[in-house]
Amino acid sequence: NEDGWASDANGLKVPGPRYKTNLVDGHPFGALVGRVNAKGEVFFVGSQMNRKGLPAGRLHLAVNDNRHWQNNLGTFRVLLTATDAYD
Repeated sequence: NEDGWASDANGLKVPGPRYKTNLVDGHPFGALVGRVNAKGEVFFVGSQMNRKGLPAGRLHLAVNDNRHWQNNLGTFRVLLTATDAYD
């Protein structure tokens, strides 16, 4: 919180003063996002998501950030419950 860039899983509504945009790929900067499979559509996860009808495949989660992710610090803890799923 000291530098204005601290975020929760919902991301920043207005990033720091030197950042040109507050959205990357249409989702809040710093938010937890996901997609199914490497080429899947990116969707907002945030602090809570309840979504049905995802395609079969591997779920990928990431922080919506620019290419300078090396300066990030911290973690998000994710609890996943899958229903009507099969291996």
